[in-house]
Amino acid sequence: MLKEEIIKEIEVAEEELSSAYLLFENGKYRDAISRAYYSMFHAARALLLMRDIIPRKHAGVVSMFGRYFVKEGIVDEVYGKALTRAFELRTKADYNVFYSPVREEAEEILEDAEKFLEKAKEILKVVEYERESVEGVH
Repeated sequence: MLKEEIIKEIEVAEEELSSAYLLFENGKYRDAISRAYYSMFHAARALLLMRDIIPRKHAGVVSMFGRYFVKEGIVDEVYGKALTRAFELRTKADYNVFYSPVREEAEEILEDAEKFLEKAKEILKVVEYERESVEGVH
């Protein structure tokens, strides 16, 4: 079940990123930022699930990712900062009617989301390889 959840989180992350690019290309920068954040959110959840950590809130995902992946040196600090920034901008994009992001701001978040998702998939592949190697030793 856990492996299936992790796979599903990555699939949703990929779908959210694809949606973010479509929105971006159509000048919908607020929604593009929101979808890019959700891509990162689901990728981070996949990584946390790998460690049997299931935060209940968005802020929990952000802080637990920082604690278990950034502070432990599994990922560079830039990934934690990117997730935090995306979370903050997503909140503005979703709830602040006066927030009007510019193209460059949305573009940066999309680039961060793409890198974040690739890093998450890279980590998940390494962990899966290590598990298969250990299980194959029996």
